[in-house]
Amino acid sequence: VFSERCAVCRGEKAGGTGPVVRAIAPPRRADFRRVRYAHMPADSIRRVVVRGGERTGRNPRMPAWGNELTETEIDAVTAFVRSVGRFGEVPTEQQMRDASWVVD
Repeated sequence: VFSERCAVCRGEKAGGTGPVVRAIAPPRRADFRRVRYAHMPADSIRRVVVRGGERTGRNPRMPAWGNELTETEIDAVTAFVRSVGRFGEVPTEQQMRDASWVVD
């Protein structure tokens, strides 16, 4: 889900440097490789995914995905964001399977 929907802004490595970043005015996109995303409550990340940045006090250019993604897809994006912060990079599929802690 991340690769299909989010990577265009966030980048394939989730560092906030996707291909459209140069064409979009600031603010800068979040770097999910930072450890603080591993510790961010899942419901906080989920809220931003569902409502978008503007409605949650985050980057106003972050779209709301609540009407386009299923509950399972939203959970997957939430878990992915937390796992990137945990590992400091995009985790392998095996790391994601082993990191059951990423979904509260």
